[in-house]
Amino acid sequence: MQIMHRCSLPGNVQDEVARQVHTRAVATVKWTLEQALDEELRDYVGRGRYERGRTPCGPEATRSGAYTRQLWTQYGCIAALRVPKLRRGNHQLAWQTITRYERCWGPLLDQHLLHYCLGHSLRDLQEGMQLSLGAVLSLAACNRVILGLAEQAHAFKTARLAAPPPIVLVDGLWLKLAVPTGEIAEDSRGRKRAVKRKQQRVMLTALGGWPDGHWEILAWHLATTEDAASWGTFVGILYTKGVTEQTTHLIVSDGSPGLDKAL
Repeated sequence: MQIMHRCSLPGNVQDEVARQVHTRAVATVKWTLEQALDEELRDYVGRGRYERGRTPCGPEATRSGAYTRQLWTQYGCIAALRVPKLRRGNHQLAWQTITRYERCWGPLLDQHLLHYCLGHSLRDLQEGMQLSLGAVLSLAACNRVILGLAEQAHAFKTARLAAPPPIVLVDGLWLKLAVPTGEIAEDSRGRKRAVKRKQQRVMLTALGGWPDGHWEILAWHLATTEDAASWGTFVGILYTKGVTEQTTHLIVSDGSPGLDKAL
């Protein structure tokens, strides 16, 4: 959002794209919290949502649907957060992801996203979560949540557009990321870790505009440079979404030479 404001897009474009980003951010936070709560209950009862144990168990260890509650986050209000429950003994269950009567959820997700963007390992992410939330998720649970988010991002990036926009704005935003070097080193506990170094990467982005004034983020792609090969890959992503030479009337860019060759 800060980058968008610095780029001085027209006010109506900023407002609409900001609304879309906000809606998707709240939906993603809701999904992530629900998955974390489900993983926490899975660990408590020892089985998943639709799994049955081999040995008899009482109602205190039997899942029984879910209830909804409201939760405010730094991204906005989640009106109907789905919280799983037990058939009996819910008051004895001490939730750690969010407390029983918590109504305002602090900036914890920002901290974990920062660790992820810095290139920390899955175990590092788990240890960071343990400091702020307690022993909430196992490594396997963290991995399931992250893979689920990756699937959602992939589905959004590959979904075809019902009506491709006639106007496409493209640009590359340069970022500094922790990138693996290929080397392996041991930490203080003797565990093998991938060595990472801060490097420059470019995020190729596309914003679509429609005749009715509607604007929407179309796609993004992380690349090492803005050369013809990188732009070619990005144009291919847009092509799979239905943005072709037949649907596009105008492409706006800052004059990147690699883009001309890719087009």
